[in-house]
Amino acid sequence: MRKTAVLFCVSAFLISAPALFAVQPPLIELKLDETENYAQKNSHRLKSAEADYQASEKKAQSISSRLLPKLVLEGNYQYFTNVSEIKIPIQGLGSIKLGDINNYSIGPSLYWTMWDNSGIRSSYESARELAASKKMEKDIIGRQVLLAARSGFFQAGLAKQEVVLFSDALKLAQSEYADIKINVRAGAKSRKDEISAHQEVLSKMRHLRQARSDLSEALNELASITGVSYGDNITLPMDASFMNSLPDGIGTPTVYVSIESEDLIIPRFKTYGTKKLWEGHPEIEMYEKLARSAELLSKSASSGLWPKFELNAKSFLEYPNGPILQTINQNTIGVNLTWAIFEGNDSRAKARENELIRESDEELKEQKKVDLNKDWQNINAELSNLYDQAALNIESVKEARELSDMVYKSYKIGSATFIEVEDANYKLLDAQIQFAKTKFQILVNLATLASLSE
Repeated sequence: MRKTAVLFCVSAFLISAPALFAVQPPLIELKLDETENYAQKNSHRLKSAEADYQASEKKAQSISSRLLPKLVLEGNYQYFTNVSEIKIPIQGLGSIKLGDINNYSIGPSLYWTMWDNSGIRSSYESARELAASKKMEKDIIGRQVLLAARSGFFQAGLAKQEVVLFSDALKLAQSEYADIKINVRAGAKSRKDEISAHQEVLSKMRHLRQARSDLSEALNELASITGVSYGDNITLPMDASFMNSLPDGIGTPTVYVSIESEDLIIPRFKTYGTKKLWEGHPEIEMYEKLARSAELLSKSASSGLWPKFELNAKSFLEYPNGPILQTINQNTIGVNLTWAIFEGNDSRAKARENELIRESDEELKEQKKVDLNKDWQNINAELSNLYDQAALNIESVKEARELSDMVYKSYKIGSATFIEVEDANYKLLDAQIQFAKTKFQILVNLATLASLSE
């Protein structure tokens, strides 16, 4: 008797052991603020744009140094194997060497472009404007990264919501199927209804499996945007609300997902629908800076048509001092004049080239204004439509749910067919999915407006 009891306890333990030692799938909790921060922090495109901007700033600083005097230390050493001599035609004097085999000079030199018709200054200011355009480009990429993060987050939210809706629909189908099987055994319903109900369960299971696959893809896409890993295995995710109440027969999830509700996010973005298009948007300002940079480069190139004056001053220790073998301190100061009398139209061609570039950038700036204004108007028109659809969807979901309950009750008492039950359930699910998609589209449009606003 005791041996039987021991065997029973061991068997019960072995049967329950998998459940006792089962590892709970990890939980992923996604919030929009964190997603935005990770995307901006880990974006390689944004880091590249930042480095490009910093490089352009350093280039401008390098050009600015040419506006100031340049002080350098210069030195020279030469060794001569032969030194010229002068023979003195006087008895006993012999010859005098005109120098020494070792020759050197060393000392500081000062160079300064005194006047070049603002050629260097214009080049420096052009580089500054170009650096400013790079900053605008960095801001544009930052907005694109932010919009991509938000769109990816909203897409994951939609995919998760579809998993919820198909899970609820599967549970409903399974409940109805179980109810019909009991009635078939009691002779109250036909085998045809039982098969139809089971087909409905299988259909919902297929749809749920596809929805979970779509959620997995959305999480992978979001991971590529944020640079954050959401786990080693996210192939079969499930909404966190089903952690303790999974539909039957769908398998253990590899991960549970909790995503910040869109109902909490929409108010944050809704204010952008009342704003105006930002006239100083980086996509407009970038071309403004590029046009100004080209204009200044044209001015710099034109300076080549004018004379250039350069000051130079030196203070050198030199050896030897001619035929006298001694070190002397030699100070010199001078002004150089450079004026291109003939250059094959080089300066004029460069100036015209940059003037044409300026005109091109000005036209691109105006076109960008038109494009952004068109996008702004289209998005606001689409939002107005989506808000109306959302209001209709709320009513549609409410009525479809009521209809689904009524039809099934009628079916149970024999006053409706199972085909009518399937149709009512389909209309409810379709209305719910349309409502979820409408909210997703509203969020994406509001996020796009945010990227166009100040």
